[in-house]
Amino acid sequence: MVGRSCGTDVADHPDAGVDGGVDAHDGGAGVAVRAGRDAEDPASVLGGLAVRGGGPGGGVGGGEGDGVVHDRHVTVERMSLFLPGRVVVFDYGEVISRTPHGAWDTLVAMTGVPADELLPVYRERRHDLDRGDLSVLDYWRAIGARTGRSWTVTDIHRFWAVDFTGWFEVEPETLAVVEELHDAGTRLAMLSNAGFDFGDPYRRSPMGSLFETVVVSAEEHVLKPDPSVYRTTCERLGITPEQMVFVDNRAENAAGADAIGAVGHHYTSPTALRTFLQELAARTAEGAPA
Repeated sequence: MVGRSCGTDVADHPDAGVDGGVDAHDGGAGVAVRAGRDAEDPASVLGGLAVRGGGPGGGVGGGEGDGVVHDRHVTVERMSLFLPGRVVVFDYGEVISRTPHGAWDTLVAMTGVPADELLPVYRERRHDLDRGDLSVLDYWRAIGARTGRSWTVTDIHRFWAVDFTGWFEVEPETLAVVEELHDAGTRLAMLSNAGFDFGDPYRRSPMGSLFETVVVSAEEHVLKPDPSVYRTTCERLGITPEQMVFVDNRAENAAGADAIGAVGHHYTSPTALRTFLQELAARTAEGAPA
């Protein structure tokens, strides 16, 4: 197993009870490890962490069933997120980024358009923006026309600044998974339904350093889940669809990746994402089909 490890001494611990168990805590990882008579499997996995005992006998637990912890060292290893031969491709909005509820509230106040009137047309015309059929200026003018408002370029620039920056508040747990994948040696890319204005900020941000390539729908004039945009991403990466793992918060977009032979994952939370990737990494290491 590949991973970072830290040692915890558990023998003669004052918290050892009648069951021979010791709660040993790793302060760096915030992980509790149970060792003693109930630690029957010296390589058990707890919450994505492998627990291994060292010392005489090569295991954790008592000798001869006496319930005494004889080993002096417990090693905790975070399971590797290395996926050799694959590229994990991430959606951005509401996967790496958080849903920009605060920015939407600000836009409602700035535009003077009620939320139940503004947000439906904001989302509807977003498809045209993300396909590259509308500029940012024309996008907001289209929203104004639908809601009976007329805004100056200055107004629209202010709206855009709030909307644009709202999408750059990230979900730190998800971005941490992305960074772990990168640091483990897994190839990464991004495929996002987004307007022209997002392409360079994606690529030039600190986050962008983690990705080999960033494919933006407006630049390709096609939206997920159209099969062609997944194939374009594979071509840019020099891989077959079967080598791509695609993560998206929309089930239809994950299914679109499945449809071309890739592995699609419908993102629901950072925890579920980590579990999915750990299981996939384990199957890959064993040579089993994904």
